[in-house]
Amino acid sequence: MKVLLDSHAVYWWTIGSERLSDNARALIEDKADTVLVSAVSMNSTTRCG
Repeated sequence: MKVLLDSHAVYWWTIGSERLSDNARALIEDKADTVLVSAVSMNSTTRCG
């Protein structure tokens, strides 16, 4: 399955936040899934830090 993450999901997953649901975390960490992140999400994520 292809999983497209928004900037919040990327950030929450990166910091290990409990705001990311167990279901979302399982999808991201499932090696059978292809995780995609848009360039726009990455741009906004790097500006937050």
